[in-house]
Amino acid sequence: MLDLIGAVGLKVVSTAMRAGVFTALESQAKTAEEVAESAGLDAQITRSLLRLLEALGYVRQKNSQFELTPMSMKWMLPTSDAPFGDFLRFYDEVVPPITL
Repeated sequence: MLDLIGAVGLKVVSTAMRAGVFTALESQAKTAEEVAESAGLDAQITRSLLRLLEALGYVRQKNSQFELTPMSMKWMLPTSDAPFGDFLRFYDEVVPPITL
């Protein structure tokens, strides 16, 4: 079962990166609605995506706002020294992305 959870987690992170969720949180913590507005996404779907990212350790919620964890700041931003985005873009080419 853990292999399935890992595959789903990779897809969640890939979807969040492609949708601009990490970039939307780069400068400051935001509510799910603010992230949705910044990324041009549906607020309810964004809230669910942020909760999944929180369970995976990519964001944390403080009160009603979400912020990036140190891991996300290191790996998930285009401005990172070693961004993980190239791998995720390749993964999306191999496995079709989730459409939001």
